[in-house]
Amino acid sequence: MKLLNAFVGLAVISNPTEAKGKSPYRRRLQKTFDLIPVWSDEHLNAHPHTTDLLTEEGKENKTKFQVKMERITEHIYNMYEDRIVEIAAACPDTTTCQEYLDCTGEGDRMNTVRGRPAVELSDAYLEFVKEKWLRSRSRVFENPSCGFKEKKVESLSAKFLEMVESFKKWRLQCRKFGGDNCPAHCTMIDRKGVNTCTPKE
Repeated sequence: MKLLNAFVGLAVISNPTEAKGKSPYRRRLQKTFDLIPVWSDEHLNAHPHTTDLLTEEGKENKTKFQVKMERITEHIYNMYEDRIVEIAAACPDTTTCQEYLDCTGEGDRMNTVRGRPAVELSDAYLEFVKEKWLRSRSRVFENPSCGFKEKKVESLSAKFLEMVESFKKWRLQCRKFGGDNCPAHCTMIDRKGVNTCTPKE
């Protein structure tokens, strides 16, 4: 019976589509990552990295923004879910297994609104995103009893923060926006009869 319960616990979360939304920590990660598209919709809504679809193999019908987001976040999701599957396999009953409950965040609730700056305040909002990630990283991945590999966590965390910084730089690439879609931090000028978006002086 104990062996059966272990396999039942494993089956519950071994399918990625089933795992999504199941564990409080998985939902915490999702809420953290969901902050970024909110910023993108406000600040990169006419940028070619969020409008132009790629044609390279494996990236078809996705934008550069989507590819970059998915590459980092999917690695983080997989790191979490793979370890939780291992923990579940060692539990006779996941409903009472303390290690499983601790490492899936039983009772955890994340408030993405508390303290969040207005999305219009681009840099402050992105700093909030980075702060939320560091808190989520600490909560989800840094409990020694959960057994996440420290170097892997550090590496993916660094890549996540680098990604956020790269998005901040994209916002400042005024010439990549269409001349008729200049964001507020840029200005539109007439250059040889063509509306061109350029940085404000």
